Amino acid sequence: PMANKKIRMRKVIVRLQDTASAIVHMNNKAVHIGFKTFGMDVLSTPVPLFSGDKVITVLGWKVYGHDSIWIISGDTPLPLTVLSIKAEISTT
Repeated sequence: PMANKKIRMRKVIVRLQDTASAIVHMNNKAVHIGFKTFGMDVLSTPVPLFSGDKVITVLGWKVYGHDSIWIISGDTPLPLTVLSIKAEISTT
């Protein structure tokens, strides 16, 4: 039984398809996944759609319970498709 054990998220790998905006909420922190690259026309071009893996390194501990370990959402009306999530965790 995992009840009341602490887990430590080490990193999360999110596989995305045709995504322009995503936020991963973990350990009471929101991590905005970046898709736009900086350059001369950064403000005048749309965010390109991204397909592939994004790696998020996470710090902190969480007591395992019935709450979600992470939540993936978008805060803009842009495409967001999650194909898979892989997490590296440690437990006490």
